[in-house]
Amino acid sequence: MILNKPIITTFLSLCLIVPSTLAAQSSQSDLKSTLQNANTAYDSGNWSSAKTLYQKALDTAEDGSELQAEAALNLSHLLWEQGEYIQASEFAEKALNIAEKRNLKEGLGRLLLTVGHIEASRGK
Repeated sequence: MILNKPIITTFLSLCLIVPSTLAAQSSQSDLKSTLQNANTAYDSGNWSSAKTLYQKALDTAEDGSELQAEAALNLSHLLWEQGEYIQASEFAEKALNIAEKRNLKEGLGRLLLTVGHIEASRGK
């Protein structure tokens, strides 16, 4: 039996690509779930859990991704509410950089509002 090399190469490529694509989709789903759980914790006043979950989402999100910007923005807002203005400013800046690079208009509006709150609280 003669094997067709292009067919074998294609098959092997698919064997490698499909699992990694599924893993990436699962990772995205897990990250969105983590952000949703963080938002729920935040809304219910469980700020300690929210902070931990936002940090986890920030650490596991793809660098420079929209989800990383969202996690950084939400974490900065939480830190601002806790009076941790310097840390809040750092995370807001990270989110702002991502939002500007990715042209996330809605995110930019929310970010500028959060930065304004932080700066006003710092007396600037």
